[in-house]
Amino acid sequence: MERSWKLIPQLLLIACFVFQICASYDVVVGVWKLSKSEGHDDYGLLVSEKAKRYAIVKELDSVFSLTDGTVVLQFEVRLQNGLQCGGAYLKYLRHQESTISSTPPSVPSDKFSHVYTAILKPDNKLKILIDGEEKKAANFLSAEDFEPALIPPKTIPDPDDRKPKDWDERAKIPDPDGVKPDDWDEDAPMEIEDEDAVKPEGWLDDEPEEIDDLDALKPGEWDEEEDGEWEPPKNDNPKCELAPGCGEWKRPMKRNPAYK
Repeated sequence: MERSWKLIPQLLLIACFVFQICASYDVVVGVWKLSKSEGHDDYGLLVSEKAKRYAIVKELDSVFSLTDGTVVLQFEVRLQNGLQCGGAYLKYLRHQESTISSTPPSVPSDKFSHVYTAILKPDNKLKILIDGEEKKAANFLSAEDFEPALIPPKTIPDPDDRKPKDWDERAKIPDPDGVKPDDWDEDAPMEIEDEDAVKPEGWLDDEPEEIDDLDALKPGEWDEEEDGEWEPPKNDNPKCELAPGCGEWKRPMKRNPAYK
């Protein structure tokens, strides 16, 4: 049987909804306004200024635990100008204790309303849905899913440990007993031409790989003095598509057997 997340009763004391628009500071100073959103008759809470942080805080009536059953958290957001800079999220926390998903799902960047849902289950599993479609699955006990991890790691770096004075950072060192072979050629290239290669039959030596686009026209606003001489764009030479190749043929390269 899997362990139940015992931290839940201690953390879920305050529900805090925060919406941030390009704010570079941590102080919540934005003032919500109750108004109709653009193109809608429904009223909603709208942010009134840019570069502000907005929050709604609700203290829960009682502490609850995931062991009592599944918990569903949900909110709806419409970004009237699309996703530019900012974020929106629900926080369930006590004082300043908080953790976030290390790899949250991407959110739509359009101007439509979207419903964001988090389903917390007694088996420590979490699902995140956008418009009812699952976008991420995680586990509260996994150190890979949350940062910082909700469960402390079994081991941590020893703060009193010190690197030995004779510690060598190098993974490999030159072999002190290594001797250069007598037949070693310092000037030998890694690759050489394949002398056995033969130019394929039908190779078009006099045909370029690209030709001028004869249908292209010089733009009317083209200025030879400012823009220089106009040249038509290039197209692939259709003759080369039916041939093994075009242009100057060169022998392919192969590994030099003398290279060591």
